Amino acid sequence: MSFSIFNSLVLFLVLHFSLIEIACDSAEEVHALLKWKTSLQNPSQPPFSSPCAWSGISCNHAGSVVSINLTGSNLKGTLQEFPFLLFPQLAYLDLSVNKLFGTIPTQISHLSKLKHLDFSTNQFSGIIPPQIGILTNLVVLRLSIALSYNRLNGSIPASLGNLSNLVQLSLSNNSLSGQIPPNWGYLTSLVELRLDNNYLTGLIPPSFQNLRKLTVHVQ
Repeated sequence: MSFSIFNSLVLFLVLHFSLIEIACDSAEEVHALLKWKTSLQNPSQPPFSSPCAWSGISCNHAGSVVSINLTGSNLKGTLQEFPFLLFPQLAYLDLSVNKLFGTIPTQISHLSKLKHLDFSTNQFSGIIPPQIGILTNLVVLRLSIALSYNRLNGSIPASLGNLSNLVQLSLSNNSLSGQIPPNWGYLTSLVELRLDNNYLTGLIPPSFQNLRKLTVHVQ
């Protein structure tokens, strides 16, 4: 066997098994997404075998899901069956303007590549998981709830002060209480901060003088 033929064979085998691996990953993601959609109160199963062909879902060149945008899709249910662990490449997650309820699962911390997270205008309840503070790539975090629902409660996790890349942070129209974490002075990339219509107490932390890029501040 000549060297060139051998190289061609090796290349074929590498591509072949890579495609098999991608297909397996895709099948796993399909199964997981369909399982979550089945758990919703108004499921509608897409007819395609790959999630990359579904409306609102985008993939990278390797076939991994990197963006899920289902805003305004009339979803009703919880995130308890959402397969957070199976989307290590997910960078964009927008489930805003739906009818999702229940708590925000702590497993959201598995989305380590996440840059954009928008759960606004839903009916989530309970506390803000401190595990969100692990998602240090976040640039946008919106957990604002429609005023008529007023669901998320408890104190604001100090761990959100770890999100040094945040540009937009919106927690308005909830039932959050207590003080603004003093370590938010480390959020030096912050341009927009919305905390209005909550039950926050105390003074604005002195460390806020470090937020020199802040132009929108609603408290």
